[in-house]
Amino acid sequence: MEPPFLTAIPPTADIDECAENGGRGLCAMACHNMPGSFRCSCAYGYQLAGDGRSCVAECPAGYRKQLDGATAVGSPETHCVGR
Repeated sequence: MEPPFLTAIPPTADIDECAENGGRGLCAMACHNMPGSFRCSCAYGYQLAGDGRSCVAECPAGYRKQLDGATAVGSPETHCVGR
């Protein structure tokens, strides 16, 4: 019998954090599974918010961010409006 400190510890399976929510996991737009973790990204025209999961519109000069209805800040429904 091997001493306990020489016994191999079985590897743990990676959990795919992106598997739920239509492949978006906890991300607003896109989720990328990584060993032991995940990373969120946003579609063109959006940038990752400070929470690392939500996306906010990138607005050109003279435009401002606006939310549609009662959506939360950083949701994909955030968009840029008029000059």
